[in-house]
Amino acid sequence: MSEVDTVPIRRLVFWPVVLTTLVSLARLYAEVEGMATDQSGGGGVPLGISWLPPVFGAWFGFVMARRGERPKLRLAGLWFLGAFAVPVGTLLLLAWGKDFADASEAGQQAVRSIVTTTAIVAVIVAVVALRIWPRLGLVLLVYGLCARVFVLILTFVAKVAGWSTHYTKLGPAGFEVDLAHTMLATGVAQLGLWVPYTILAGGFFGGLAAAMVSRR
Repeated sequence: MSEVDTVPIRRLVFWPVVLTTLVSLARLYAEVEGMATDQSGGGGVPLGISWLPPVFGAWFGFVMARRGERPKLRLAGLWFLGAFAVPVGTLLLLAWGKDFADASEAGQQAVRSIVTTTAIVAVIVAVVALRIWPRLGLVLLVYGLCARVFVLILTFVAKVAGWSTHYTKLGPAGFEVDLAHTMLATGVAQLGLWVPYTILAGGFFGGLAAAMVSRR
């Protein structure tokens, strides 16, 4: 296609945001009803939204490429680096800190330092990666913010209602703190880690989808 037929961002993200919201609500319901684990970190339960950015990222990239939009494929290696280095690095850091990350103040300070440092790095890498395909990055940013702000809302509701869910439990120890500290920690994690992850993972698979379209 010689001309670019730009799709409005609101049209691209509307149904992915609706589906993501429904999955988040289903996860909350499953935990409150005891059908899914409420342990800190989610316990690897498949019913979650962390696997959706690659799926919707690929879809966004496919639709946009079909309409003539393309990434700068010569920089695609940065997507690969960011998409996997950030989440893997986070898991390694948390595993390294697990031995001393307990309910004590020192243990929780260690967790906060790890998460904050990783969030700063994740945001920087995501900003750099946005140069590869700026409009796809913007689409993923909007989608990621919608998805993760809703998680913040669910966390607030669960905390106020006194529900036992993974949203309100912090760190490997899985302990709970007051509402203000819960929202602060959740905000850093959701906006500083998961939104960059959405941009990086979604962008990587969106780039792959666009590459497949270009070969046709």
